[in-house]
Amino acid sequence: MECLYLFGYQKFMYVDGDIIIPGIFDVHYRGGSPFSCNGMRVENGFQYTEAFRFALQKINDGSAGVSLNGLRLGGLGFDGCMDQIRASALVTGMYSGAFPVPETDLANTGVTTGDLMGWLSYDSETTINVANILKRQGVALVSPGATSPLLDDKAHFSTFFRTIPSLTLVAQAMAQLSNFLGFKYVITLNAPDEGNREAVRVFREIAGNHDICVGASYEFQTDGPERQIFNYLTDSSTKVVVVFASADRYIEQLIREKYTRGNMDLIFITSEPWTVPVKKVKPVGESPIPATISFNMDGDAVYDDFLLHLESASIMLKDHPNPWFREYFESVMQCNLAGTYKYNQACQDTNAVPLGKY
Repeated sequence: MECLYLFGYQKFMYVDGDIIIPGIFDVHYRGGSPFSCNGMRVENGFQYTEAFRFALQKINDGSAGVSLNGLRLGGLGFDGCMDQIRASALVTGMYSGAFPVPETDLANTGVTTGDLMGWLSYDSETTINVANILKRQGVALVSPGATSPLLDDKAHFSTFFRTIPSLTLVAQAMAQLSNFLGFKYVITLNAPDEGNREAVRVFREIAGNHDICVGASYEFQTDGPERQIFNYLTDSSTKVVVVFASADRYIEQLIREKYTRGNMDLIFITSEPWTVPVKKVKPVGESPIPATISFNMDGDAVYDDFLLHLESASIMLKDHPNPWFREYFESVMQCNLAGTYKYNQACQDTNAVPLGKY
């Protein structure tokens, strides 16, 4: 039944084109059983699928400065549900012939492996697994989000490319900043995955070169729930915590503990911004996260164009080409569209929805 669900009964986004780029996104959280999915990622999930569709649109209408000599670039968007095993099964299934299942909507698109130009992935854990599979096929994998230092090894990941700096560079900047600010004794905290563990290892090595002592290293889940980890942090003689973790997995509860206990002495140095996922836990009128230093990439003109697209487009729910938009709208608005009975109220005035408003 799990295999049937994975290969026969899942949503996907399809953009028609002469050549196809498949993309693996994390629209939902990981479920409790293999290959299954849980609730929708309202932050950093659905939005990336829409950005993917927007990028294809920009290329095909000639406004992206990319010429394909008359060919149209299409796309397939899959939901990896933050599960690298599920994502690997999707990729393997495409090349083994197990997926798509005949007489499913995906099979009806007529897409074959010969149409696939290369793959797109996002998080580091999924990218590491998928890159190993695609290398055997001689197929390129491009990622705008995989930052693991493990992927720096071009001899091993020979068909992998990324458009974002490695965490090796970020770890170096975090160590240099700690040294500049006089933080000679710090704690590290990381997500329980191979990529972030490697980032901590790199940070410890670089920090040692600056005579910075890493007094303790903790890991989400491995060392207990967020409440227990917060106890470890507050009991330490240092108040500087260097964190390598995705913003919407463990951070919200960590910050909630900080506000609940009134402990504002902890200084977090983070590998990515935390402003979005914790906005609903901060008291009204206070800074989103006091005493926090985050690293982030600069935006550019393409990003600004995408925001304009979201703010100006009126989206008809029933005709939306993104198959996850309906669920996303319900999750944000906490209401039911016709045929859904998850929430306590029905959605109102849904004939046209300006996507950027939400």
